[in-house]
Amino acid sequence: MEEKVEATNPPTTEVPKKKGKGKIGIVVLIIIILLLICSLLFMLFNNNKLQNILNDKFKSEEGVLTTTVERAVNEYGLRLEKADLENYIKTSNYLSITELMNIVGETDVKCSEAEAYKDGTVYLNGCTVDGVGSPISYGVKKEDPITEAAPTVEGTTVTVYETKGPYGSSLSLIKPINMENVVAHKIDIDVEYYTQNSVTIINNKYLAYLDKNQLAQLYDILKEEKVASQENYSGIYLYKMDGSYLIYNYAAIYKNNKYYLYSLKDNKYISDVGYDHLSPYINGCGTTGPAEYLNTLKGNNIAVVKDKKYGVVDITTGKEVIPIKYTSFLRQDKMLVARENKKGVLYSLDGKEILNNGKIDNIFAVSNNAYVFASVDGHVKLLLINGNELYDFGEYTVDHLHIMGSTVDTITAQIAETSASSDCITFKYDMSTGKGTSEKNMCGGISKPILYFYPKKDMNIKVTFDDPSILETTYPKYNNGWEVTAKKDGSLYDNKGKYYYALYWDEEKVHTTNFNEGFYVTKDNAIDFLEEKLSYIGLNDKERNEFIMYWLPILEKNKKSLVYFELTEERNSYSKININPKPDSMLRIVIHIKKVNKKTKINEEKLVPFERNGFTVVEWGGTTY
Repeated sequence: MEEKVEATNPPTTEVPKKKGKGKIGIVVLIIIILLLICSLLFMLFNNNKLQNILNDKFKSEEGVLTTTVERAVNEYGLRLEKADLENYIKTSNYLSITELMNIVGETDVKCSEAEAYKDGTVYLNGCTVDGVGSPISYGVKKEDPITEAAPTVEGTTVTVYETKGPYGSSLSLIKPINMENVVAHKIDIDVEYYTQNSVTIINNKYLAYLDKNQLAQLYDILKEEKVASQENYSGIYLYKMDGSYLIYNYAAIYKNNKYYLYSLKDNKYISDVGYDHLSPYINGCGTTGPAEYLNTLKGNNIAVVKDKKYGVVDITTGKEVIPIKYTSFLRQDKMLVARENKKGVLYSLDGKEILNNGKIDNIFAVSNNAYVFASVDGHVKLLLINGNELYDFGEYTVDHLHIMGSTVDTITAQIAETSASSDCITFKYDMSTGKGTSEKNMCGGISKPILYFYPKKDMNIKVTFDDPSILETTYPKYNNGWEVTAKKDGSLYDNKGKYYYALYWDEEKVHTTNFNEGFYVTKDNAIDFLEEKLSYIGLNDKERNEFIMYWLPILEKNKKSLVYFELTEERNSYSKININPKPDSMLRIVIHIKKVNKKTKINEEKLVPFERNGFTVVEWGGTTY
């Protein structure tokens, strides 16, 4: 809108020069004020218009949607677009799909394809809810989705960009196109960025990363100092639940090899109790690799270990939710099996005691949060979660769960006979007939296979198994396959931008060897043996280190062992993995370990070196006898 100012003839009376300048100044000032008012009205009108669009677009859609799955996917798409428009009102910028998913947070909706566009719309495809339902889509696929640029890194220095706006400051690792009103914070993280892939901004306040000692650190970006810098600690960890940062006012400080609960809000310790471990891996097999955060079980509850005893505490108060007295914990679905002197108690993740009556001698496993394998009066029984008996398998002496599995029709548990035995009893219940069977066999299964990817360029990868029924625990969750983006440095990201260093699973299927060939290994030469053979086969430093960290304790505990390496061709014969795009070279290795009581002669296995060419994939895992 323009204002026309008509010129007038000057009066004949002579006006002092100084006074004329004053009148001109007043006119200019009035024009400036009018322009400012117009600009403000335009901005308010534009924001009101966007807000009206926002309000109209995100009214309830329940009358339109036909199924629960369709409703959930559509609501998720609307929430993403709502977050994008709200951000646009504040910053005049649209966000990438990863940024939008981080804003919206965790959801049961999982999509194989997701994109965001410069008009504030999103496209979702292949979406299911908790793995249920036929995949459906949301929105319209368009050209040129918004992509994220790479973070700004120079050696060990990461740059964080603070954009100042009318609604406060926003922080990003991505350099803005327009640097007006932007402050660059340069932070030394003590390690080359590409070596740990864990730098992230949390709560628009903290930079979280792993230092050169692979310990988590927390930096307050706006204060330009480490969090709790007055404390003398080695590392400081935030908490996550189901992959999302949960509570920003609490952390765990790691010092003198102990974990202490700490309040960031009050800048003081919540208690003086030091724990040997917080958030121990209680989902089955062990884990390797550095932790960037600590996982809670549910809400504020976190599993702890103190003096070799397990329990659960509230991270905000330090109060014991489940007493720290159990010799082991096993998490299965939404339940915890806690054992003390071979007596089992079943808890929910919020600490409620579910099953613990006087007749139950031990609890081995829980399936689908509904069925319990337990020992009652010397009999192995399948119980309902309320304690009612579903099936009696008979009298057995067994010690602990080895593998748990279930399908639509069957529930299976393989339970070891003793703590040191390689013999198991497999109990199977047929849901359709109401009958159960039991069979003695060798404890089997492939433990902790993990899959590394090394593409020559960033690429989207899909991974599926020919027989997914063999899968037990998977991380991330196997939902009709895995779909990840693999970076050139080997790091993996899901469609929400969540980082993984490898794909992980357990296999139920038993595949054994007769040890006609292999190696005899003792506790004393185990390290040298593993380093030599794994290097010869072709594992790199990182893969070799993680392999040894997991399997060395087993060889040392056995003292004397027979070892056989199962390589790619044999592995493919019973557990085929489909990877798209197809790798140029792939190595699969499974170590078989059998405890022996004396020195044993064995024909030496002839190993074949692996050659890495182009897009390379490496898998390793193992099993014990």
